[in-house]
Amino acid sequence: MAAKVDSRLIASGFTALYVAVALLFGPLLDRGSWLHLGRIVLLSLAGLSIGVLWSFYAIFRLRLNTVTLLAAGALCPVLVTVCLAQALSLVRGASERKTARQVTASRIVEVTDELLLGSKGNPIGVRVRYRVRYGEGLDDLGFRPFATLHVDEPSGNLWESSESVAPEVTGAYLKADYEFTDDYVPSFLPRGFLFAHTVDPCFRWSTEAERARVLGSPAQRFSITIQPYRYEAKTTNSYALRTFYEGALKEGAMECR
Repeated sequence: MAAKVDSRLIASGFTALYVAVALLFGPLLDRGSWLHLGRIVLLSLAGLSIGVLWSFYAIFRLRLNTVTLLAAGALCPVLVTVCLAQALSLVRGASERKTARQVTASRIVEVTDELLLGSKGNPIGVRVRYRVRYGEGLDDLGFRPFATLHVDEPSGNLWESSESVAPEVTGAYLKADYEFTDDYVPSFLPRGFLFAHTVDPCFRWSTEAERARVLGSPAQRFSITIQPYRYEAKTTNSYALRTFYEGALKEGAMECR
């Protein structure tokens, strides 16, 4: 009878130990994160370990000795952690394979470009539209398309001022065609052309030499890159940065000296 009491006390002691460790060391896992999930994670592991330990005790209590129960109590958190990590790895692997299959089954079917007009109807940049066909949908929005627009002379990327997609995406892409619209403006345009509710009419030049290079650059076809499809092509139309400069002046931009 005494052995049974001792065994129950040992299992109860490990139960208290699991909870205490979770409460004490949980905050260390947060490392300054505002989510504060460390304690929740360790308490969840503690709960699973307690369940396994008491299940083991209930099944083998008639044949347990102190050494066996001590070993089981020490190993339970290790076994639970390893099994849980393995299960999460399998789930993550299956998710990654599904995402790879979905990305492979999707493709770009059309890319067009045109002048981007300001609120007063003057050209201030380039609008790029492209259509993606998702043959198997796409669950992971982290692999949604990302496009950039590059000018060779003077070398640099245009800034994306807005982006949209139709139809609207809520949580995942369905098995359908989606049209993406990205608007790009030169980086020298005032911040008011880049950010909504920003009042700043001044062109942004780092040096007079930069201004001269931009305004003297020829009309050219810009480079479009769309990831994760490794799509690279030139715009159908040619554009001159000076056109966007003059259009921005008509839209209210100013040379601030």
